[in-house]
Amino acid sequence: MEIKYGGSVYYFRECDVKGWTKEEVQTRAEKIGKVQYEPRAVWLVIPGVGYGLREDYWVRGI
Repeated sequence: MEIKYGGSVYYFRECDVKGWTKEEVQTRAEKIGKVQYEPRAVWLVIPGVGYGLREDYWVRGI
């Protein structure tokens, strides 16, 4: 699932968002989502849902 947050696109695994609509995940991202920076990746963490990898890292295959 593709979610837009803070000017970036994040990809969530289907197993993380199973049972959630895109609108529900987007709303939770806007309310409680946090960006987590790591040396080789940037994640959008949504408590209760899971985490999504930022698009530019997804494209590189990390």
